[in-house]
Amino acid sequence: MDYLVQLYVPLSDELERFLIDQVSVKHQKSHKICNGVDTERFRPPAFPASTILPEGFLPAGGVLIGTVGRLETVKNQLLLVEGFANLITSFPEFKQRARLVLVGDGAMRSAIEQRVNEAGIEELVWMTGSRNDVPELMTTMDVFVLPSRAEGISNTILEAMATGLPVIATDVGGNAQLVVDAETGFIIQSDSVSELTDRLMKYLDDDALLKKHALAGRQRAEQAFKPATHG
Repeated sequence: MDYLVQLYVPLSDELERFLIDQVSVKHQKSHKICNGVDTERFRPPAFPASTILPEGFLPAGGVLIGTVGRLETVKNQLLLVEGFANLITSFPEFKQRARLVLVGDGAMRSAIEQRVNEAGIEELVWMTGSRNDVPELMTTMDVFVLPSRAEGISNTILEAMATGLPVIATDVGGNAQLVVDAETGFIIQSDSVSELTDRLMKYLDDDALLKKHALAGRQRAEQAFKPATHG
């Protein structure tokens, strides 16, 4: 059927490599086009929408770690819960200012809630359920984490970068194509609680690093992923 196809349009480096290496598509018949992001809808806030958060949830000077996505096994929010719990256990001083928000709903909700309760961090975690105000919720976050076990090109990473958030993401799919490790965030191994805990600690320990990566992520979203720049 390849002779019927004039052009393949993969959305990530990984997909392009698959087409060329596994499907034997000729390189000249492949043209990669990455997803873009609306940098006007997703942008750093003039004033954080803190009124969205539950009253008293985030203390003054607190750091809100967040993720957005359906609560399913492949999205692996349990890794984020484990990493956050490990952070609080290993560095009790962070309990006073670190908070976690999980935006989304799905089949894994009960299992995630159970693990949160077992870890004794229920007062530090907000599970929002399904929401239609994701851009506003993102503006309340300080760090974004995508702990997935599989991804293509993640729109959510692009949205977080456009919002001006440093991103910690697992090394799956096209994540490393979006997040520049140690520049706009961190790339970690899938299912690595220790790596996630370490990267979270880096941001909690170094506000200047957090802000540096946040700014670099916003700039990268504008320069490389704004629809007009790579149509």
